[in-house]
Amino acid sequence: MQRAAPRPTAERDPLVYDLDWDEDARLAEWRAIVDRTRELPPTLAAAIVAEAWSAIEPLQRAPGLGRLLAPSYFVSAAKPAPTYRASPTVRKRCRANAAERATPQRV
Repeated sequence: MQRAAPRPTAERDPLVYDLDWDEDARLAEWRAIVDRTRELPPTLAAAIVAEAWSAIEPLQRAPGLGRLLAPSYFVSAAKPAPTYRASPTVRKRCRANAAERATPQRV
């Protein structure tokens, strides 16, 4: 089954679409806000990105897309934990401490 190709913006049905809706300008405005959040903590940035999507409504037919983009933005903006190789002695001590904490203590 083949999908129909999307119709160009000029041919959109005026009963379904608002012809004065400028998706390109709205998307550019939303992307500018996303760019300004790059230096913020990921949680705050994701909240701003979601709120901006709701306020600007860049896509006429996808108002809920912002709720899906915000978690994706959060994951991509979150800084990964530093990875390093601990010495065998340090790893051994960490395992011993973890085992010690997992054992219930008698009072």
